[in-house]
Amino acid sequence: MYAADDTDTDFDVDDSIALYLKEISRIPLLKR
Repeated sequence: MYAADDTDTDFDVDDSIALYLKEISRIPLLKR
């Protein structure tokens, strides 16, 4: 059960990174 807790935190971080990457991808400056 402890492992599940750890995974939960990992997922949270992954979500944040995914959102960050998505926002960056939206910027044309980086896609140039």
